[in-house]
Amino acid sequence: ALAGRHRGGSSVVEIEEEGRKGLGEKFVGFYERLAKEKACPYLRLDTNAINERAQAMYQKLGYQIVGRELTVFNGIDRVELLMLEKTLY
Repeated sequence: ALAGRHRGGSSVVEIEEEGRKGLGEKFVGFYERLAKEKACPYLRLDTNAINERAQAMYQKLGYQIVGRELTVFNGIDRVELLMLEKTLY
């Protein structure tokens, strides 16, 4: 049911020293505005399943977990990604 919804991709990596300064929420806000401008009714993103801080932020911003996937990320095998999605309108 979720296949075919992907329209583009981008990666954001937050530098640990810059954490807790609101940069993550600013990035999400930017992509939500961009998605609305492009007439996308929802936005999907993912995060590493062990990144509890990011998960909490995304859920605070209204995102819901819609799936999990094992993948290779930066050469590391079997990284579990959580897929989160938010309806924008």
